Amino acid sequence: MLDMNGLTPSNVTNLFVVADIKSDLHLLTEYPNVETLLLSGKITEVDSLLRLKKLTDLNIGAFTGVDFSPLKGLPLKKIKITSCSIDENFSELFSESVEYMHLYNIKKAKDLSFIEKAPMIKKLYLESISAAETLPDFKNLKKLYALKLYELHKLNDMEKLADSSIEYLDFALVADKLSGTQLANILSRMKSLKQADMHLLDRNDKRYLVLKSRLTKEGRVDLLKENLDYEAWMEI
Repeated sequence: MLDMNGLTPSNVTNLFVVADIKSDLHLLTEYPNVETLLLSGKITEVDSLLRLKKLTDLNIGAFTGVDFSPLKGLPLKKIKITSCSIDENFSELFSESVEYMHLYNIKKAKDLSFIEKAPMIKKLYLESISAAETLPDFKNLKKLYALKLYELHKLNDMEKLADSSIEYLDFALVADKLSGTQLANILSRMKSLKQADMHLLDRNDKRYLVLKSRLTKEGRVDLLKENLDYEAWMEI
């Protein structure tokens, strides 16, 4: 059992577990009311999470060789996956219950269509996925209204955004090969779009200024806002 400074296991709703050595998660069965769980390190199994009947928020990272298939259908609402390879089967965690997803530093992930396994997702944050070239098909993510992209330099397929239901968009250091004109064209065709923060599109303002100029000519420059930092994005 973990040392919780006098707090009884049944009163614990938020738990942070770091495994510095290979470890199973049987200790979690002592904390039946955990709602938010952060796991990191050398975990060897996740079957024990099935005993956490109130778990809705899972943050897990820095793992290898873990079989997530026993958790298929687990009714999670929020998922954050960090610092692992696309070769891991973490997408078994995705289901219709997931509403928020944050993927960070997912190695070798060129095609992001696996995100479509969470078809009811509402907010999606993709961060530092260096190999990513294509986005998911947003026609299969009809509830998605907020999308944040950071450091996805190789993205070259952005046309799918035009068919999305996205209302709030935040781009930073994204799609290096696409011109400001191309991006402006895509934004102007996003029928549901209310606000887009694009001012950190590059480390200089070159593409952003072109994009802003084009949207000004089309009468859509009102879409551009510069206040969608992480906290603001989380609150929308």
